[in-house]
Amino acid sequence: MNANDNDITVSTNAIQGYRDLSLHLRGQIESGQYPSGSRLSTEMEMSRWYGINRHTVRAALQDLEQQGYLYRVRGKGTFVSRRKIPYAICPSTSFSSLVENTGAECQRTVLNAACMPATMDLAKRLEISAGDQVISLEILRSLGHIPACVTTSYLPHSRFPDLAKKAQSLKSLYGLLKQEYNVKEIRRCWSEIEACMPQPRDQEALQMPAGMPILFTRSLIRDETDKPIEYCVSRNRGDAYTFRVNL
Repeated sequence: MNANDNDITVSTNAIQGYRDLSLHLRGQIESGQYPSGSRLSTEMEMSRWYGINRHTVRAALQDLEQQGYLYRVRGKGTFVSRRKIPYAICPSTSFSSLVENTGAECQRTVLNAACMPATMDLAKRLEISAGDQVISLEILRSLGHIPACVTTSYLPHSRFPDLAKKAQSLKSLYGLLKQEYNVKEIRRCWSEIEACMPQPRDQEALQMPAGMPILFTRSLIRDETDKPIEYCVSRNRGDAYTFRVNL
C-alpha cells in the first residue's frame, strides 16, 4: 500500500519536523490505514506530499523503524512490520508449529551446514565426548518478507549421519528427524532467554536497524528416550516475537 492524497489526513502545515511525521505515520499504522506488510511510499514522494525535506522524512522513518513499526528490505522499500507473534515456550514448541498457528508464510534458508568436533561445552550439553563429530546447521527463518531469526543447531553426527547433506532441502528440521531418523518424540527441556546487541553478521542477515537488540535464546531438545538430540542457539529480532512461558 502506497501513500496517496487520500491517506493524508493532516494539514501539511502541521508537519514541520520528523517527530510530527513519525507520530502521524504511527497513527496511520495503528489505525490500520497501513496494514502489516504494506509498502510505504518513497522518501522522495513523502517529501513532496508533506512539503518537508527528504532528510526529515528519513529521520521519521528511522524513528519508526527503531520502534519496530517499520522494516526495510534492500532494493524493495520500507514496509510496515507485522504485529509481534506470540511464541509459547513449552515442551512441544517448534518454529514450524508456530508459523502454522499464525497462518504466516515461512521461508527457510540454510546458511551453513557442516560437521565439526564437539567443544567441551557442546559435548557436555549433548552428553557425548569432547571431539566427537557434531553437525552444525545455521538456518535463517523469515516470516513473509521479514527475517525473524537465525538459529544454529548442533546435533550428534553419530545419531544423524548425512543430515548436513539432507538439510540443504530443509522444510522442517524436526519433520526431517522424524521421517528420516525415526525420532518419535521431540521435546524442549529448557530454554534460556536474554537480550543483547547483535553481531554485525546477524544484524545484516536479520536486516535490523542499528541499535535494536536481539533476543538470544539457548535450548536443549531431547527425544522419547530422554537423550539430547539438539542444542540450539537462536538470535531473534527483538521486534518479531512476544515470548510467553507456559508454566
